[in-house]
Amino acid sequence: MSGDLKAKVQGWLKTIGLTPVDQNDPQAVWHLAIDYPVRSGHQLHLVSPKDHPSAVVVVSGTEVSHEHREAFDKLDDDGKDEFLWEFRRTINSVHVDFGLKGAEGPLDCPSHFQITSTRYEDGLTLDSFAQTLGAVFKTELAAIWVIQRHLAPRSFGGGRFDFRRLGA
Repeated sequence: MSGDLKAKVQGWLKTIGLTPVDQNDPQAVWHLAIDYPVRSGHQLHLVSPKDHPSAVVVVSGTEVSHEHREAFDKLDDDGKDEFLWEFRRTINSVHVDFGLKGAEGPLDCPSHFQITSTRYEDGLTLDSFAQTLGAVFKTELAAIWVIQRHLAPRSFGGGRFDFRRLGA
């Protein structure tokens, strides 16, 4: 069954225009990496865990940069709380699960976050599979935007860009 599932997933990935690359993973029946979106350089991983061979777990992980964690450390407690609430609300989506590393206390910035979605073979179609890839990627992207909004160095005069009229 798992070999059939891998072949089905590989076929769907090719239909979507993606190129799956086998990964060596002793914890998995099979593990594929893809560039998602196509030719973006961003990787998603698709894993069939040994303990659930009828499942496909779509995984994306992001490390919070040293610069972003330093910016977080400079925030007052209210700023930290505001960032963390928005960040957690963003990654707490109906369509995905998440994991945080490095955040032990209530006002700790995570050093890494992971977005996953587990799909089982009996309910998997090309359409639902494609939507799952998009849900994992878009949730991760939304979380990155929250990090950028709160923790990225500001430019253009403190985060504001003043438009000037050019010409007459």
